[in-house]
Amino acid sequence: RVAVSNDPLSVEASSKWAQYWLDAELVEEIHKDVVRTHPDLQFFLDKEHGPSRYEALQRILFVYAKLNPGVRYVQGMNELVGTL
Repeated sequence: RVAVSNDPLSVEASSKWAQYWLDAELVEEIHKDVVRTHPDLQFFLDKEHGPSRYEALQRILFVYAKLNPGVRYVQGMNELVGTL
């Protein structure tokens, strides 16, 4: 029997796929809050640049969460970062 080490359904903690699925959950959690960030500000309403600003906000929060595993992401961080 051949062991498959690159199985996307693997639940082993050391699996790259397990980390991928954890990251995907984190991105989804962040995205839910980011799309609700300051919907009244022209900065985010701008049709040309608004979407890319939300994407940048999401990437900033994701990187922060990955670099600070003790804190990770908590609801409301998007409001703080969105004002910077």
